[in-house]
Amino acid sequence: MSHHIVVGAGPVGSGIATELAQRGTSVTVVTRSGSGPDLPLVTRVALDASDADRLARACDGADAVYNCVNPPYHRWPTEWPPIHRALMTSAEKTGAVLVMMDNLYPFGPGTPMPMHEGDAINATGEKGAVRASMERDLLAAHADGRMRATMARASDFYGPTVLGWSWASGRCRASSPARR
Repeated sequence: MSHHIVVGAGPVGSGIATELAQRGTSVTVVTRSGSGPDLPLVTRVALDASDADRLARACDGADAVYNCVNPPYHRWPTEWPPIHRALMTSAEKTGAVLVMMDNLYPFGPGTPMPMHEGDAINATGEKGAVRASMERDLLAAHADGRMRATMARASDFYGPTVLGWSWASGRCRASSPARR
């Protein structure tokens, strides 16, 4: 039986863990608090994802590791780098595929619409620069053969459990000045 590690239990991490478990895949959800979906085939582990040694031990034997972590925006410059390095180290040590849930911040201003995979990474803000750096590190390690990796990119607040906060939801639309 395959085993997958999902790091983070927010809307994306919980959604991925739930989908994998429903398909019969064994899943370990890693969060600082040990939270996550309470389902058959899902094990929850309390662990700081920036601790590369402990994370690598938790990922030992895994087929894939999903980076679904999302620190608060104002802490991205300090919290993302050690978490990202620990995830990459874990994938390199264990041979698991690292799947990074990414967002649109790396594209930056001037990105043509609709966006495409090959569009330039033009981030000018702090958040975009952090995510662009992570993307470059991940893709370089993959290209160099140090690890196997891929990215899944979506806008913020994507998924079935974020309906109360997504721009596409009634909550945000109802408060829009144009709707009043």
